[in-house]
Amino acid sequence: MANPLQLPLLPPGQGALLGPRHRNFQAYYGDTTLDPCQGRYDRIMSRFDINENPGISHVMLFEQAVGSGILPQAYICCSAPPQRTTWIHCIHLPSKIFLALDGVATQWDGQGFAFLGDVTQQVATTVSFPSNVFRSMAINRAPTSDHLIMNLDNIGPNGVAAPIANDPNSELVATRQIMYLPAKYAALLMNPSLKQTWEILYPAMVDKGIW
Repeated sequence: MANPLQLPLLPPGQGALLGPRHRNFQAYYGDTTLDPCQGRYDRIMSRFDINENPGISHVMLFEQAVGSGILPQAYICCSAPPQRTTWIHCIHLPSKIFLALDGVATQWDGQGFAFLGDVTQQVATTVSFPSNVFRSMAINRAPTSDHLIMNLDNIGPNGVAAPIANDPNSELVATRQIMYLPAKYAALLMNPSLKQTWEILYPAMVDKGIW
């Protein structure tokens, strides 16, 4: 799981509406004809793996992400606000605002934005997508995936307690602040709880051999 990311809502605040073919982002990502990877995610997932590809910088990933146009792409991260409830976020379709052709500057020039979750009342919410969003995080000790799956009923709204050093049910994990979410699973995780994420995503990706 990716590390916490602050997600302040920023103008323009209202994203472009989807066309008549897709009434919301869940339908958009559920349309397998749009999947640029056509279900084969091993290559792109490996580019986000710090251990496998330490030479791929967060700057490179950012520029490639915001420059990919309207091709389906989604990312997953978690955040823990002051009340300590852990939230899972699906951030998708990032883009970068450039100076207009008429040369009139705005405060948003050069900044990245992305959609957050699904369409609500025909409006899509946008959030900041900073240029360092793919930076690598410090190595952390985390519960193993198998341990979490076996203890799903113990996952509360605040997540799970951090394991102690040398806990046999833990491992050292190197990750990026947000991680790539295969398009076919984005439709299932527009606004999930922490428990739902593990219930839905982990078994599906293990079954496809990409976890």
